[in-house]
Amino acid sequence: MLILSYVYFFTLVHIIRWTSVLHFISTSFCFLFPDTNKGMVQHLQSYGVIKSKKVAEVMETIDRALFVAEDTRPYLDSASLIGYNATISAPHMHAMCLELLENYLNPGMHALDVGSGTGYLTACFAFMVGAQGRVVGVEHIPELAEFSIGNIEESASAPLLKEGSLSIHVGDGRQGVRVCTI
Repeated sequence: MLILSYVYFFTLVHIIRWTSVLHFISTSFCFLFPDTNKGMVQHLQSYGVIKSKKVAEVMETIDRALFVAEDTRPYLDSASLIGYNATISAPHMHAMCLELLENYLNPGMHALDVGSGTGYLTACFAFMVGAQGRVVGVEHIPELAEFSIGNIEESASAPLLKEGSLSIHVGDGRQGVRVCTI
């Protein structure tokens, strides 16, 4: 009994010590973990992930916090669970994608986002191509498609969704857009 109590006490002290260390790190080095959308973009710029002014403007305009679960730190550069055994990619992945596609996402162009998930990248695409363009998101999980529409309706891309230059469809993107249901 005494040995068990000692082991329990030692484990408890160890847990408290590590909890204190983690709390110290998270409060002392909070500058490493952006707490605003603009801070996230600046963080990605400082590490050279975002090089383009256009990509920085789009990611600052489309607030990532609207597209993640409520209990998630939205600006942390990490993938986050969104339910249905799916994740939203880390911000650096979205930035890299937008950087690579920047020359193809000009006003009036068209884009297809297969596996549109929460709608974050789809909203960014739509903001880049504008009202003259067309962006279609395809998601095979109906609940995520509904979630993404709600997210986009709260974002700066809401007018594009309302006027129809941005749309989200439920379906298997491998079969093309025509087989998808709205």
